[in-house]
Amino acid sequence: MVGDNSFGTYPETPEHLKFDNVFKKNNGTNTYVYQNCLPWFKSDDYTVINAESAFTNAARAEVKMWRIKSDPAHVAFLSASGVDAANLANNHTMDYFQVGYDDTLKAFQDNDIPVFNKNMPLITKIGGIQTILLGYDCRSSQQSASYLAKIEADVKKYKKPNNLVIVNMHWGVEYRATPVDYQTQYGHAIIDAGADIIMGSHPHRLESVEKYNGKYIVYSMGDFAFGADPTLLSRMTSMFRLRFTEDNGKVVLKNISIVPTYENSDGSLNENNYQPLPVFGDDAKKKL
Repeated sequence: MVGDNSFGTYPETPEHLKFDNVFKKNNGTNTYVYQNCLPWFKSDDYTVINAESAFTNAARAEVKMWRIKSDPAHVAFLSASGVDAANLANNHTMDYFQVGYDDTLKAFQDNDIPVFNKNMPLITKIGGIQTILLGYDCRSSQQSASYLAKIEADVKKYKKPNNLVIVNMHWGVEYRATPVDYQTQYGHAIIDAGADIIMGSHPHRLESVEKYNGKYIVYSMGDFAFGADPTLLSRMTSMFRLRFTEDNGKVVLKNISIVPTYENSDGSLNENNYQPLPVFGDDAKKKL
């Protein structure tokens, strides 16, 4: 699982840093963005991204500071690179209103990439284990006692001893390295409701990982291939590999491994080429 991804840039971005222009300059193909990650994406059972963008050609956008739009054709990057599903529960899939969201759903459907969102769980089988992927946009402005109660009710509805419930939370405060209080409160409550693991996004950088009652809360996976981070405000990200197993009729986490990754592969510290690069050795230890 990886964090925030978009294959487009907000309109005010300098032309030479816009995703489509960088992609064309580098003679991009459908595997350009994830080419350094293919050994991981193609060797696992299931790869999930957070798709934080409207995939549309619509022109009318929300009146807000950041409007993120990707070419619908770019969804083909996912199927070409071993990505199996996408979370749409975030604050940018509706940037181009319902028309843009409908275009987004169609683009993913046309490329056979399942998606999930609030009120739209994804139920699938991974390695023979029934898996339910739940996603929620729960930023500070969205949080409420009733919203938490809904998430808890959804988890309790789907969780069984022999299945796997993964909850994606789009939450927290941008560019913080540690979670804020409500994230911890919500995370503990969602685990107590039965979730097997929580994978977070939205802060645009890595946040801490907590082990709570024997289960993990990854508070933020960071940006990954993120067109809306053209100047690399948060260059460090990671891939998270989760391994679950069934033991005496119960699904349990066997291990979680973290692969430190840069958002870009060309060594620049302030210009993104939108091509994440795994890092190893001492450099990885220093950066994680």
